[in-house]
Amino acid sequence: MTIFDAANDFAAALKETESYLEFIKAKEALMEDQEKYAMAKDYMERQMEIQSLQMAGEELTQKQIDDYNQLADKIMIIPLIAEYFEAQVKFSIYYQEIADRIIQAVDLNLD
Repeated sequence: MTIFDAANDFAAALKETESYLEFIKAKEALMEDQEKYAMAKDYMERQMEIQSLQMAGEELTQKQIDDYNQLADKIMIIPLIAEYFEAQVKFSIYYQEIADRIIQAVDLNLD
């Protein structure tokens, strides 16, 4: 078995986890409602813009912060969108825990 075969097996196992299945279910439900899907997509694009600015060392204006927070407040009260983002966060945490174990197992830590 090659490392790539093991990676494919890992991906197949990951797709069977409760965390992944809940994320996919929430994603599919959101995609069925085009209006809410567009709202969630817009929010994610704005989130990426904000993160890109921060990573580039740019200071956000108060207006940028306020606009982003208002958008978040507006869409997170919509159950379909909130459920999607909650499922996404849960899966991301689960995935990060796995990545951390791999990093530790192959001793990639910088300490």
